[in-house]
Amino acid sequence: MITDPKSVYYLTGIAPQSLLSLVYSFSPPIYLLVFRDGEAILLTAQKDEKAARDVFDGKITTYVNYDLKERMIAYPDFILTRVKKIVGEKNTHYKRVGIESWHTPRILMETFNNTEFIDLSRRILRWRAVKDSDELGAIRKSCELNDYAYSIARSVSINGRSEIEVYSAVQEELTKKVETYQFFAGDVASGERSLEMGGPPTSRRLNDGETFILDLWLTWKGYWSDTSRTLVVGGKPTASQERMLELLKTAMAAGEDKLRPGVKASEVYQAVLDVISSAGLGSRFPHHAGHGIGLDDQEVPFFIPGSTDVLEENMTCTLEPGVYVPGIGGFRIEHDYLITKNKPERLTSHPLNL
Repeated sequence: MITDPKSVYYLTGIAPQSLLSLVYSFSPPIYLLVFRDGEAILLTAQKDEKAARDVFDGKITTYVNYDLKERMIAYPDFILTRVKKIVGEKNTHYKRVGIESWHTPRILMETFNNTEFIDLSRRILRWRAVKDSDELGAIRKSCELNDYAYSIARSVSINGRSEIEVYSAVQEELTKKVETYQFFAGDVASGERSLEMGGPPTSRRLNDGETFILDLWLTWKGYWSDTSRTLVVGGKPTASQERMLELLKTAMAAGEDKLRPGVKASEVYQAVLDVISSAGLGSRFPHHAGHGIGLDDQEVPFFIPGSTDVLEENMTCTLEPGVYVPGIGGFRIEHDYLITKNKPERLTSHPLNL
């Protein structure tokens, strides 16, 4: 029983009516039941039936999510009656049932008597770490939009403009470009706020000469891109600010050299840290060195010292070295990558210059 809409989307290609719901989690319930005889049954809202039939060749059964006589939202207790009916029609006892324990409603599990539940939650996350061609297509488009977002952000990040005005300008242009809703968020932090590594945009106004960290996230067909750039407002960085950027570029290059199948994620982190530590700034690098991206903004592999993840071909990930130095500013840069048999493919291209 697959009950997380993201997992159903991953396994079938069936997305809720609004892909934004994969980010905000307000979609009607959609369950995938796969029986031991090989039959797959999809339970979905009636309004999503046509989209489901376009990509799913199993059996589809629907429910009315919005009904003026009975309900506006189909909560799990209502969906439970439909699941009971589907399972009952199979007329068999289920000794073992695979579920996503992180997402499956307890009242649904209670409908099975004397059953052993096998948790598939982490297994599905591992499947998702290695991307298929259609997933890579969505991630590439997401990265393309991410690059576009920076071109807008750079053009409007001028002295006297507020952080929220910069964010709003980018959101407006992205929406115009895709001609519909577009999820867009991230860290938008200038001046002293850049020393805190990030945070949402505020009414704080930009000042010439200070650093401005932009760590922008957006999605396309539910798939994330996540990159960071540091700007110097006014475009005239000091020699010290230039040195910080060059240090991070060197650290990023060291991490790139480790992005190969079979390499431990902890080794990628260490390669980035070693470069920063060699400049005496190891204590100014307090966070991870990157992470996987996909249907979540942060997923396997995780580039931290305690990670046991091992890189595989067709994983997608970020590298994001950063240093935060009082008197000079906060700095972070980030690109997105595809792991290939040979060297990694960089998926984002907007310049790193201050």
